[in-house]
Amino acid sequence: MLTFYEYFFMAKKRKIRIKLVFFRTLFSQSGASLTMGYLASFLRKFGYKVDLCFLEKDNLHNAERILNNLTENTIIIAKPNFKDFKELLQLLSGLKEFGKIKRVFLCGPFSSLNSKSILKKSKWLDGIILDQIELTSLNLIESMNPELSEWNFNCLGGIWRDPNTCKLTNYISTIESIHFKELPFPARDIEKIEKVSYINIESSRGCLMNCSFCHVALIARNTRPKNKIEFRDPIQVVDEIEYLNKKLKKTLFIFNDSCFWTSSADNDRVLQICSEIKRRKLNIKMYVYLRLKPFIEKNVLKALVEVGLVRVFLGVENISERTQIIYEKVIEQEIFFEARKILENYNVNVHLGYMVFDPFSTLEDILNSFMFLDRIEKIFRLGVILEPVRVIPGSSLHKKLVESGLISEKLSYDKLTYGYKFKNKEVENFFKYLRKIFTKKLGHESYQFEYYSTSFGVLKTILERFHRDSSKNIKSESEFFLNLRKAGMGIIFDFLVYSLDCYREGKKVSKAEENRFIFQLKEVNQKVKIQYGYIVSIVEKWKGGEGILKEIYTGLERLNK
Repeated sequence: MLTFYEYFFMAKKRKIRIKLVFFRTLFSQSGASLTMGYLASFLRKFGYKVDLCFLEKDNLHNAERILNNLTENTIIIAKPNFKDFKELLQLLSGLKEFGKIKRVFLCGPFSSLNSKSILKKSKWLDGIILDQIELTSLNLIESMNPELSEWNFNCLGGIWRDPNTCKLTNYISTIESIHFKELPFPARDIEKIEKVSYINIESSRGCLMNCSFCHVALIARNTRPKNKIEFRDPIQVVDEIEYLNKKLKKTLFIFNDSCFWTSSADNDRVLQICSEIKRRKLNIKMYVYLRLKPFIEKNVLKALVEVGLVRVFLGVENISERTQIIYEKVIEQEIFFEARKILENYNVNVHLGYMVFDPFSTLEDILNSFMFLDRIEKIFRLGVILEPVRVIPGSSLHKKLVESGLISEKLSYDKLTYGYKFKNKEVENFFKYLRKIFTKKLGHESYQFEYYSTSFGVLKTILERFHRDSSKNIKSESEFFLNLRKAGMGIIFDFLVYSLDCYREGKKVSKAEENRFIFQLKEVNQKVKIQYGYIVSIVEKWKGGEGILKEIYTGLERLNK
């Protein structure tokens, strides 16, 4: 028989509902959020009803998605990112002020790092979860009365606003923690309805590095000061892979670990994952993030390739020594070329992390970056050219910008990310010019050329590695695509160098040259688009072809249902 205390809390749990709200983070991955998936499964474990609410950028029906199945006892926990925070906070603010939702809390890196600024400007917001999301959320919700009018305002691990006085509490870090390996598998509600075969997964949390442009190490220092990185048990990782493979038919696993292998200390763990995948005869593929310095040991890399490694993300970030010191990530160019050669020998696709523009760049730096991207045949990665480095509040880059007078210390969260000035005015003007050409005049053409160029690289790798005989039948079509891509990259590179020279010499870019470039790139992009579509139509007709294509990311903002 239940005690009164047990009955009271079971009744409360039946009454309280939690809705986790988020946007897609990356176009090249599943739309699902692992952060929210883990939180959902953890709260469900304690008896709470939890809904995962996926929003789409500029979708006219996002308010309806939040309001769907909403009760007066629903708590909203939302995870904004730097790309979507304006739309998300504006939507939640409106719903709260109209009385459509009662309690709203934020979580995730963006909210955590900008917590004071967000709460100062957003008087409607009830609080921000700062420490370990799962445990802090549970403690917060457990302390709440069924009407959501009161809770423990001294709850550790966050900053809360008393709805009666509107006063904010002081943040006190929680002493408790749950090890990553103790969490239940993340809820996969979103992935169950996604009609793709790729899925996000993690084998670790945190990072050993201290890159000045990244939030991961900063969050780790705040939440795990004694343990920068936490690993899941290798058997547990493969248990989840097997479940997702057999139950959800997922075949391509994108590891979101900041670095899947950090040093020889990780050899046994990674080799155990590989041997367990092999022992269970799981026919899968995977993407991982790897360091360049040190680079993964060959026997470990070989084991990963044997169990399906098809793509590796390498963070070069920038080749300028000055920029590398600012980024606190020094990587010699030759190390990258050596790593790329090793990966190409295994026919593993190489994806690159790079940022061409930063507040201290010179035109010479920019030119060297263009030449580097051209040399490695990645000049089609227009995103790395058009998006400058982001400023993470509290990072060493942020502090350096403040000290240099390039950013105001008083900037609020909504202006901070790119709110700096460039030290060199000609670099700032050149950057603005490129943004105008590629985002305003070329618009979707820029993104499309990058998307088809990138996704074909992955498709080619998968076909050659796992469908060798069939891939021979489209060899000429693949070569034609690569020639078109090469032509497009040549057009881009020539214009980038020409326009940079104009800015270096203090001249205006010729309108005739500008128009010629736009016309030429649109023309080649149209051919690239058609050729990509033609290759896809051929593959689709093969036996198992539809399954192959489900492993290639769609590049869309919406959920693939």
